[in-house]
Amino acid sequence: MSTASEYFADVRAAWRRIEELSPRVRGLVESVAADSTTLPVLFEHLLTMLRYRAVVDGAATDPDTWQDLDFAAEAATGIFGLAAAEAGTMTDTRVGWLDGLPATGPTAYATGRTWLTAAWLAIALRDAAMIDKLVAVPVAAMRDADSDYDAYLYPWVETLQAFLGHREVPPELFLAVMDGTDPDLARHTSAEFMMRVIYPPIRMFYYILRRDEEKFATALSDAVDRHHLQWATADFDTDPEGLLASAPLAMVILARSVGMSAEVRSPYLPAGFLRGQRVS
Repeated sequence: MSTASEYFADVRAAWRRIEELSPRVRGLVESVAADSTTLPVLFEHLLTMLRYRAVVDGAATDPDTWQDLDFAAEAATGIFGLAAAEAGTMTDTRVGWLDGLPATGPTAYATGRTWLTAAWLAIALRDAAMIDKLVAVPVAAMRDADSDYDAYLYPWVETLQAFLGHREVPPELFLAVMDGTDPDLARHTSAEFMMRVIYPPIRMFYYILRRDEEKFATALSDAVDRHHLQWATADFDTDPEGLLASAPLAMVILARSVGMSAEVRSPYLPAGFLRGQRVS
C-alpha cells in the first residue's frame, strides 16, 4: 500500500467554513431557479464545500459528504446540459431539488477544464448516467467556448470520453495528450502546475491503458506527493482547491474498474470515495 504525504489542514477551520457556506446553498439554488445562467456560481460553492468535507470526513462516512459530492456533480454536469440547447429551451437538467431548467446556450464556463472537474466528480460518485451525459458533450462546443487552453486539454477530454464510453483510445490521441503537457510549450499553465497537478494523473492513466499495476502504484504515489508539494503551503481557509486530489482519486477508481489493484492511504483521497461505499 502506498502511503502518501500528510497535509496541514485544520479540521476546526474546515468545519467553520462549512458552517459559513451551508446556509447559502438554498439561496444560490433559488437564484438558479430564477436564472439558470447562475448555475456555475452554485457549482463553485458546492465544490468548495465538498473540499472542506474531505478534511472533516476523510473516511467519507457522513451522508452529508456524499450528498455534497452528488450535488456538486449534478451542478457540474448540468452546466453542459444547459449549454447544449438553445437559450430558454426547457431541459431535463436536474440539480438538487430543481427538476428541469431552461437552457443557457453556449457559455464561457462550459469548457474542457470544467468538464474534467465534472468527470472526476461523476467518477467518484460512480454515476453511470452522469458519466454518459459527459461522454456525449461535443468537444468542439467546449473548444469553441474556450479562449485560453493548452495543447493537452482537449485531447485529454477526448481520451477520457473514449475510455468512459468504452471505446478504444487511439494511440495518436493519447500521444497528443502527453506531448501537450510539455511545460515548455504551455502558454496558459505554469511549468510548476503542469508537472505537479496536470501531468501526474495523465501518467497514471497511461498505466491504466497498459494495465501495469506496479508502475501505476509508483505513479499514484508520485501524483499525491506532487499534489502535496503544490498545495502544502496554501492558505486553505481561502484557497481550498488542494484539499481534495480529485483527478488522482478518479484515476484510482478507473484503475480498479478494469481489475487493477490500487491501494493508497492519503488524506487527499477520502477512503470512502475510494471504496465507493455510499452512506445514506
